[in-house]
Amino acid sequence: MNKGLLTTERKEEMVKQFEEEIEKAVKDFEGTPLPPAHETFDYVYEKPHPQLLKQREEFKNRLER
Repeated sequence: MNKGLLTTERKEEMVKQFEEEIEKAVKDFEGTPLPPAHETFDYVYEKPHPQLLKQREEFKNRLER
């Protein structure tokens, strides 16, 4: 900051801007509905093992009870 590249005022503006962006991102995330719990199995492996597919179905059936 002592070389004139970043003033204290500019730094404060940037911090405020970043905080606002983070707050908005958090609010957007919190407003996003949760996916169905059984979908946690869908994005773990490129090709799920047959046992994992079986566990996914069992879990999904349990949730539907």
